[in-house]
Amino acid sequence: KRYNFENLSQNDIQELIDAKLEKEANRYIQQWETEKISIENARWGPIVKFEKNIFKIPRTKAGEKYEVEDLKEVVLEEVKKWITAQDKNAFKEKAKKPAAKKPAAKKAGAKKPAAKKK
Repeated sequence: KRYNFENLSQNDIQELIDAKLEKEANRYIQQWETEKISIENARWGPIVKFEKNIFKIPRTKAGEKYEVEDLKEVVLEEVKKWITAQDKNAFKEKAKKPAAKKPAAKKAGAKKPAAKKK
């Protein structure tokens, strides 16, 4: 349905809000918050999201795509295998770099008077 955003009625506004809330409710298929891993419905099909990285879901052993009902039953260990297959270093601890030390600011010396011309 097309909306004229210049003149929205209260019913149109409520329809838009309800559609957005329903879309957000159906976003996550499965989620592991402690591991920061989730299986989400994306624009072109389900994906695995780990921290800020997005990974494709591989096909089943039969060579078919996973259905949403199948993804609801996938265990965490299987999802971790999918992630490490695409990024070997995904679960390695990242070494924190020490804060870079800035060189001490130089103090401006006293200005010398300009040499007099003869």
